[in-house]
Amino acid sequence: MKPIKLEIDGLNSFETKQVLDFEKLGGGVFGIFGKTGSGKSTILDAITLALYGKVERTKQNIDFVNTK
Repeated sequence: MKPIKLEIDGLNSFETKQVLDFEKLGGGVFGIFGKTGSGKSTILDAITLALYGKVERTKQNIDFVNTK
């Protein structure tokens, strides 16, 4: 499976809508880099949520929602 595009809005550190276009990465291996709290794990959570409807690393299935 290959991600193409991901839109994140209101998950953990993403208060506003962010669009990740994976096709711009050139189709090879890529890394997710950033400072602590910048949203690296949230990107993976968003992909997991889109595929399976839940995020396993949370206690409840609403713990990742940004209430701001």
